[in-house]
Amino acid sequence: MTPHIEWETLEFYHNPKSADWYWAVGIISVTAVAVAFIFNEIIFAIFLFVAGFAVGIHGWVKPNSTYYAITNKGIVIGNSMHQYADLECFWVDDLKHIQHLHPSISSQILLMSKKSMLPVFSIPMHKEMEAEEAREHLLNYLPEKEIRESFFQKLMEKLGF
Repeated sequence: MTPHIEWETLEFYHNPKSADWYWAVGIISVTAVAVAFIFNEIIFAIFLFVAGFAVGIHGWVKPNSTYYAITNKGIVIGNSMHQYADLECFWVDDLKHIQHLHPSISSQILLMSKKSMLPVFSIPMHKEMEAEEAREHLLNYLPEKEIRESFFQKLMEKLGF
């Protein structure tokens, strides 16, 4: 299995967070925990505390560089192979709407999986040429159909994730 196209880029877009962002997460979390305690929802309060802590940690974590490859058998992301038989379709999104935030990322490939746990996932690309070359190669194996990121993914992007 030799890769047709291969590249390495960051696994997700990292938006550096200001101290104000962390303060806001902390204040919202503490307020939510206090309200849960007032309503005597101890388990929910514990969940909210852990969730707030996890959001803060996730905002702090920097992305790792990840290997991507498009082969004749499927798509490799890191150490995982996503075979074409497990994918329904793809779409190449040019990401012009976020170019000012991430100038090194020019486009992304959105893939729709047949698996319900991860129905749509994206692969960032950092060169225009790679995107068109990837599109041409993927057309040999998958249908091209317009796919959009979910509302939740867009919301997380707006919140700085």
